[in-house]
Amino acid sequence: HANLDFRCGKFLVNADSVTSILHGDIAKSKINLNAKTDIMRDINYYTVSTQDYQINVDSTTNKVVNIYNLTSNLSSVPTTTKDVAESYITKMYSELNLPSDYDLVYLEPIAEKFWEADFQKNYGGTYNMYEAVKVIFSPANEEIIALTVFDESYSQIATLSAECNTEECISTLSIDEDYIEDISVSFIKPSTLVNTGSTDSSIHKAKVIKQVIPQEEDVNLVTLTYIDFYTGEYLGGDTLQ
Repeated sequence: HANLDFRCGKFLVNADSVTSILHGDIAKSKINLNAKTDIMRDINYYTVSTQDYQINVDSTTNKVVNIYNLTSNLSSVPTTTKDVAESYITKMYSELNLPSDYDLVYLEPIAEKFWEADFQKNYGGTYNMYEAVKVIFSPANEEIIALTVFDESYSQIATLSAECNTEECISTLSIDEDYIEDISVSFIKPSTLVNTGSTDSSIHKAKVIKQVIPQEEDVNLVTLTYIDFYTGEYLGGDTLQ
């Protein structure tokens, strides 16, 4: 095996692991050092291609950010049970030396052929979707189809320790309490549509206020409002149909 290591997040994937798991001779891999740009995540990366996989590596940090299967035949993927899918992906996750403090928070089939698994960092019971690993895989064929590493950690401002008053925030934002179905906690980034002059792209711990508003013909409008967990600042929202 070649003396070559990859990093997934803060964790090392060595040449032996990559060779056995990704089914390619790492010594014969092709490296393209011409950096490409991932606009959505604002990173530049170069590619390493093995016989069956393309691995994208952050050109600044040398961390693995994506793995793509180049040879998978999705039309021939058979169905399998959730227990089998969970057993396979937790084993593979461990063997790839991905962050051990991430929890499996989502596991569902896609088109009844392959599966999606999401692993996320847990901050006191609240999961950070920006510090996560998303995997598309086939347990029946025992192969990873695509893997993406998100590595944006949450840094709480030390001076902000007191939770904001939810009722006061609801009143300030003129949210109709009659339609509130649920209030949960999540991590989000502020919406630039709310304040186009804002340069804040940091991750906020937020309260998510879900409203279900009846419309005509028995159709409900579902809205989500995000407010900062500590300051009560309005961070944006979403509309779901």
